Amino acid sequence: MAGENERYPLLRVRTDRIEENGRRLVADCAAHGVVPWGVSKGISAFAEAACSFEAAGIETIADSRVANMRKMREGGVRAKFALIRVPMYSELNEAAEFCDYVLVSDVGVTAGLARVCEEKRKKISAVVMFDMGDLREGFWYENAAEAARELAPLDGEFLRVAGVGANFSCASGVLPSEKNLSALVDCGRALEAELGRPLDIYSGGGT
Repeated sequence: MAGENERYPLLRVRTDRIEENGRRLVADCAAHGVVPWGVSKGISAFAEAACSFEAAGIETIADSRVANMRKMREGGVRAKFALIRVPMYSELNEAAEFCDYVLVSDVGVTAGLARVCEEKRKKISAVVMFDMGDLREGFWYENAAEAARELAPLDGEFLRVAGVGANFSCASGVLPSEKNLSALVDCGRALEAELGRPLDIYSGGGT
């Protein structure tokens, strides 16, 4: 029988199972030098589940909505947050406030985010997305050197160009392969050459 505050349909979530699965995933990834982000966009900012991510050892929670990050933070989540899409100009202030990582694939947006972060004295890390053929988002991989030249001047005290990433098996069904992942590494190397330092992140998305 439903309690006074329960309404049907009712979904019961086993947060202990989420934590157990998360611990196994973190351990398996660590064995291969990989650090996973826990994607929360499918749980509608359900803070209890996000806290299970944290308890499992996942240090960064990724979402496609800044509003979800706000809700999770208010719900007691203390992990770092990553915005896994390019922010709109209208939400740069919120992105700077709540995000630790932001995916970028537009020079103008990146420059705007850098300005906002400097104004707020808020440090943020940018992951530069390259389109490896899936046609979802990103600088075209064959133009990596040009993108690197445009983005490197934006790297500074408050916006740090932290890495590169790509999407596979999304919009056009391009599968990850040794060839296109090697091309992504080449994009990162071009960015490193312009920055004069190594990148922290090389992300193959859900690869």
